[in-house]
Amino acid sequence: SSPSSQLKENALDVIRLFRVPDLQAILEYARLSRQGNKRELFERCRIVICSKLTPQLINRINQINLARINSTRP
Repeated sequence: SSPSSQLKENALDVIRLFRVPDLQAILEYARLSRQGNKRELFERCRIVICSKLTPQLINRINQINLARINSTRP
């Protein structure tokens, strides 16, 4: 698989663990609707990742993920 498809897979693996506010943060960053249930939000994020994954978007996903991990520590 190409490096770009690997990046997409990695990003998708990361957002699978995201909660609704995390998914909404990605959609807000991508200037897309934040409305809907978790499955709809995830699907919208998946489309963004598969269609226009930029280095900036990868950074944003990583930032959200780090904040998520840090906030769940006891």
